[in-house]
Amino acid sequence: MALLGGAGGNVCCVGDDDQLLYSWRGAEPRNILAFAERFPAHARIVLGRNCSRAEILDAAAACVAHNTQREPKALIAMRGGGGEVRVIAYGSDRHEADSVAAAIAHALAGGIPAGEVLVLARTGYATGPLQAALARAGIPHRVLGSLGLYERSEVRDALAYLALLANPADAQAFKRAVGAPKRGVGVATANRVVQLARETRRGDLISASAHADALENMRPPVRDRLRKFGGGLERVRCELRQARSIGHVVVAALMLDGGLVQHHQQRRDNSPKPDERQDAERVLEDLRSLCRAAQAYAATSSQRMPASPASWSRRRAFTPTKSPPASPTGGSPSRPSTGPKGPRRSSSC
Repeated sequence: MALLGGAGGNVCCVGDDDQLLYSWRGAEPRNILAFAERFPAHARIVLGRNCSRAEILDAAAACVAHNTQREPKALIAMRGGGGEVRVIAYGSDRHEADSVAAAIAHALAGGIPAGEVLVLARTGYATGPLQAALARAGIPHRVLGSLGLYERSEVRDALAYLALLANPADAQAFKRAVGAPKRGVGVATANRVVQLARETRRGDLISASAHADALENMRPPVRDRLRKFGGGLERVRCELRQARSIGHVVVAALMLDGGLVQHHQQRRDNSPKPDERQDAERVLEDLRSLCRAAQAYAATSSQRMPASPASWSRRRAFTPTKSPPASPTGGSPSRPSTGPKGPRRSSSC
């Protein structure tokens, strides 16, 4: 500041000593409180007018009044009285999100326009449970300032797997799913698989991928990865035919050998770049959120996804830590092959 102000000290600084939260970023109350020492001829202007109601402003002021490193301020509630402060305790973020979604549904049913409803959060990550709760309640919404869960690229990749399971003839979903993660299947190869499916498999792209040996002039590594992709989805499709829950099917699809979770786990564990490891963990958390949303839906609905193939084998659910393995829902350690009624028996489709 002194360098910016120069010899004459001509500088203007705006700050609030009551909102210096991130000390690890260099936000210290001393930076504002010592301003008068560095610039003795300064003029201090308190911006005391606030657009909150008096009850809300008084409660907020009481929360910081005991702090020692602050300047006392007289704050004025420009809207006067009439506000209400409520403190509600919840057992989990899901309970909180369900309560907020219920309050929004009640407001909408009471005639309040949807455009008049706004939920504020300090971070975009905190809106994840609420987005899932709103989706369960069937309440359309937009996420401002960041991408919503279902708008994020990696989640859309996961949804492509599910779309392909629901409709094996969906060429667009196939091309996105087979390319996430990269398997060496380019546009030309993908088009050949689509043609093979239409000519010999009644449009079934999963089956065509699993029988990629029928495609000539293809590099063996690419053919092997394509067969692995199709074979894995055929096993998940068998789970669908056995009427497994949506939550189970989503986890199985994401946990495919060589699939999304495995790819991002390898990025998280092996990348030499810290930012790539951090991004991989973010993606894994997004995929966990998708699994939790599917499991929550399955818990409140008796519906099942459209049928489509052999049980997915004994792979543990993905977790941010290496030990012990935990389920995608964040619960106790578990294996996807073990259901609520005990270990599954093998069967063919």
